[in-house]
Amino acid sequence: MLILKPSLRRWLVPICFFVIIGIVGSVMALRAEWVGWVGIALAIAGLPFCWWVLTSPRMWLKLDRECIRFGTLRRIHCYRWSDIAAIGVAWVAEEKVCFTFRANYQGEKKLRAINQASFGFDRFLPDAYGKKPRELAKLLEDWRHRCSGKDQDGLR
Repeated sequence: MLILKPSLRRWLVPICFFVIIGIVGSVMALRAEWVGWVGIALAIAGLPFCWWVLTSPRMWLKLDRECIRFGTLRRIHCYRWSDIAAIGVAWVAEEKVCFTFRANYQGEKKLRAINQASFGFDRFLPDAYGKKPRELAKLLEDWRHRCSGKDQDGLR
């Protein structure tokens, strides 16, 4: 099993933002400006959220012989290597690691149709887990070839 955790580098900007908002909000609240409390509230909500994303096992990318697992705010996703046809990189507001399912995969039809029309892939990962997207895509593609039990054409 290989476990990759969310990148601290990716979360530094939001963390710094919430720290600054908290400091500015505190100064404003001390001056009896009500909007300062909004900044404090944002910092109180945002900083623990960033910490949770960085430390929660739910948000880790887990690779094993059977499947790839990763979490989002809504749920944990798990896909068998044998259901994935290809892994690559596409532009989804930034470079993201994406994958396409085999033609016989039946899940997530609506989401896959939207993503195929928009990006040319079925799913994308929420993070690069401390790696460059192309580096992570290559690592995942190597795992897929090793663990899927199928060659590139999907034949055993």
